[in-house]
Amino acid sequence: MKNRFFTIFALLCTALFSLASSCGKDPHGPTPVDEDAIIIRYGLSNCYLVDTVSASISFDVKAYPVYAKNHITVSKTEDTQAVPAATVQTLWLEDGFTFDTPTISDKVVTVSNFSGYGNGAVAIYDAEGNMLWSYHIWRPKDDPTQVLRFASMGALVMPMPLGATEIWDGQPVISKKNPNYAATAGLYYQWGRKDPLGHPDLKTNGLITTRRPGGAVIDWAADTTSNLEILRPFIIEKRAELLSKAGVDASTLTPAELASYDSLARTSLDQIAILTQYAHQHPTTFIKSVNKQTDKTAWYFYDTEQYNKTMWYELKSCFDPCPEGYMMVNTNVHRGFLNKPISEYDDHGNEITDYTAEAYDEINASNKYISTYKGFNFFYFGAIDPTKTTLYAATGYRAGATGALTGIGTEGRYLSYTSTNTYYCRTLHFRDKWLRARWGYYIGGTAATVRCMVEMKYSDDE
Repeated sequence: MKNRFFTIFALLCTALFSLASSCGKDPHGPTPVDEDAIIIRYGLSNCYLVDTVSASISFDVKAYPVYAKNHITVSKTEDTQAVPAATVQTLWLEDGFTFDTPTISDKVVTVSNFSGYGNGAVAIYDAEGNMLWSYHIWRPKDDPTQVLRFASMGALVMPMPLGATEIWDGQPVISKKNPNYAATAGLYYQWGRKDPLGHPDLKTNGLITTRRPGGAVIDWAADTTSNLEILRPFIIEKRAELLSKAGVDASTLTPAELASYDSLARTSLDQIAILTQYAHQHPTTFIKSVNKQTDKTAWYFYDTEQYNKTMWYELKSCFDPCPEGYMMVNTNVHRGFLNKPISEYDDHGNEITDYTAEAYDEINASNKYISTYKGFNFFYFGAIDPTKTTLYAATGYRAGATGALTGIGTEGRYLSYTSTNTYYCRTLHFRDKWLRARWGYYIGGTAATVRCMVEMKYSDDE
């Protein structure tokens, strides 16, 4: 039986080469993608910012082509062959913020009659009721377009996280009758996803109540699944196909042999395509990363060879969660939060990029980390001008393997678009007097806070 199985296994490896998968494939490279492969996005932004005076907003939801290899929009010319949007619905609204039922006409969605401040979401559907895309509606009380120029790389960064409603005024909470620090907390995002996954409440150390149309409360903790659960029906289908091609009856195989077929079926799947498709059709569902054999995994793949670094990208991707004209920050904006040399090198002359501070005098902030601030009021212009400060609240995160709420009021994690050629992204991470400005961690499924900067664009000459 053993010899027969490995003969079949070798034949299957040869046959599956044409499926962009092979037994000898380098597990450390990105998944091969057809250079001309195209996917579809709807509209040209995933978030729409509403100012305090506008009675309504309207935005285009036409279909546009996107390069599958780097998730950059090909052009602003509509793909008329794609399934069009037929209807629009409200997905959810935070307590304290409302708008009327959205409408759609000639592939343009209109949202109107705003009341209060906060966040909501709407989604478009085809004629058969299938969700095509969803959009975050953000109405802050303060103006996030009054950007701050971070000295560390000259980036123009919003003065609040995505989803926050107020800008911190720099005053100690204990001196204010109505402190606004809770309103400075932003929404949670999994790296590479366009849709928010809950909003930390710094007053209760829980989540801000979010309701679906009709008043049903979203249970963010229960609205979870895992990358493997999503892949499982595809694995079963592919395994049946492989067994059929090999002329093997599954009932004659040992559990170990059947498990090998499952593994071969799983690794032959385009996991990124399957999981990202699921993600944008289930915009409130947290996708857990559950591979127990390795931590080198993410919500959008189960096997390490499926790694991709362009979900969020140095050019604004179709999954970027920021409003039009803005994009995820580069992790280099966080370097200025360190009051210590940041050009460090290892014994081989390679720059060390995981910059760490382990004492207050190594952190560029106007305060020590204390509970009333729930974070650090950083000098975003460093020692050049210590009057320029911006609060990064300790908003915690949602743990990647469980989706559980963790660390509100005790630590902060702020994501960037920056990722490496291995398996992790770069982020800002802090607790008390400890801070890492370019912390590299395995993407997993962790959901954390983000800030947006003015979109960087490159000409053909650059």
